[in-house]
Amino acid sequence: LSLGLLGVSTARASLQPGGWGQQWQDWTIENLSNPLEDILAQIEETTALAEETLQNVLGDQWEALKTALGSNLPDPTQVRMDEVVPIQSILGTDPTTQQRELANRYDQEVARSMASPWLGDRGQARLSNQAEQTTTLLESSQARTQQAQSMAEAAQSMNVTQDVMKQNAQIQASVAALLHEQTQLTAENNTTLTQLHQLQGMLTQLAANTSEGIDETNRRERVERQISISGSAQAPIYIPGALGTSSSGN
Repeated sequence: LSLGLLGVSTARASLQPGGWGQQWQDWTIENLSNPLEDILAQIEETTALAEETLQNVLGDQWEALKTALGSNLPDPTQVRMDEVVPIQSILGTDPTTQQRELANRYDQEVARSMASPWLGDRGQARLSNQAEQTTTLLESSQARTQQAQSMAEAAQSMNVTQDVMKQNAQIQASVAALLHEQTQLTAENNTTLTQLHQLQGMLTQLAANTSEGIDETNRRERVERQISISGSAQAPIYIPGALGTSSSGN
């Protein structure tokens, strides 16, 4: 009984501030990156790229658009529907068409900025870096799992309670690090899924723009055909013999 009580007290001591467990947990926090920082960095990178691209494409109109809508990266629906969207006057083009063209350009540039980090040399480097980080995490997780198993087996043959408790604290620290790495992988997976949802949403938005453009073209062609048919119906038609005329032309 006394040995059991000694073991419990030593285990508690190892997890107190300054104990073996606390030291290993501090090491884990200091040496493993925060997955949320990586997620925020990716969001900030995409947002900054979108703002830079829109500034280059729209110029002063981009600043006016941000001021009117009160956002550094307005919602695509706002740009398309809000009446306060600033429109540059173009002779012969009605405001509704101008706003639609502005919204289409906005959608296109946002989509390009979202895709840009994953394309070209920059995209290849990013994918390679993420693949390397994921591989390192997986290898580290495997090594820590094996280490925890080895320490657990070694603890079985120990007779001194203090040594057993130290070994147990190290096992707990390894498990904590392993859980942190798994959390990091899960966070990265969730980030990837979120980015896929964003890209899918942008593709849907562009598809809607394309459909709208096709409908507009069809309407224009239909109106042109109606005008052509109406003009043909109103044009004078010469019928020989009608209205006192003769087929000989006299």
